Amino acid sequence: MKAVVQNGFGLSSVAVTDVDEAPFLPMSAEIETKKVPLLPYDIMKINGELYTDKQTTLGYGAVGVVTKVGALRSKKLIGQRVIVLDQNGTFKEKIVSNMPPLIIPIPDEVADEEAVAVIGGVDTAYMLMKKIIRAATATKQVVILGANSVVGISLIQLLKNKGNVTIIPEVRQESRDYFDRLVESLGMDAFLNTEKIMADALVVDIAGNQGLVSLYKNHGFEIISVVIQGVPGIKFVSAPLFPNEYALILDMMAQKKLRVFIDKDFSVNQIDEAINYQIMSYSRGRNVISFD
Repeated sequence: MKAVVQNGFGLSSVAVTDVDEAPFLPMSAEIETKKVPLLPYDIMKINGELYTDKQTTLGYGAVGVVTKVGALRSKKLIGQRVIVLDQNGTFKEKIVSNMPPLIIPIPDEVADEEAVAVIGGVDTAYMLMKKIIRAATATKQVVILGANSVVGISLIQLLKNKGNVTIIPEVRQESRDYFDRLVESLGMDAFLNTEKIMADALVVDIAGNQGLVSLYKNHGFEIISVVIQGVPGIKFVSAPLFPNEYALILDMMAQKKLRVFIDKDFSVNQIDEAINYQIMSYSRGRNVISFD
């Protein structure tokens, strides 16, 4: 079957190639892949910024349709659209999942391209929201570095629903107009604040801009990051969500209480173009790879 495989580092190391299908077991479910998100995580692997095996299939999440189940799985899964998470790689035509909790049904009201933005986007924002709410008091300020990103826009919406923090967005000048238009379309312009940052503000780093993060660090702010690891004074945060939390996210999307944004949708045969675009462009929503 067709898959996007990385063998080495750099764009030239990525190619669409044929790979063997995974073994099918009694607890297995086979998913025909429809769409996968192209994440900053994938770009970091390609660039050698994150450790990866010598040869690896890109991706850890996908949206697809269940086409076959093993003897110990419910046949009701067949035909369902699902989010599937698989650390063995998801940029491939078929994914065999052997862990029931890693398949999450998608409501009819949520399109494939919306659901795919949950992976490495809304789920990360939900994880951050939980950590922020635990840390924040009623008057706590939260500074979001990279607020225009998929994670940033999702996090702002989630925090708005909680209503007990003040958000100060930090956005590159090149992305300011895009961010302002998006905030206005979501009706969140009155919710955000550009007031003076207080000494007890929590800084949430999504963008991984070392220089900007260092400025806040030098002024003694508490900083959490989903990108920067191993730096004193910056707490790297990462945690998986439970299946029911994915279901809650998808329900919010189905009820239009949470919106996600897609930039470009590339065919898998355009993978080089997609990677180049992701590297060279500012965040304007999630970029997607389609296997249709």
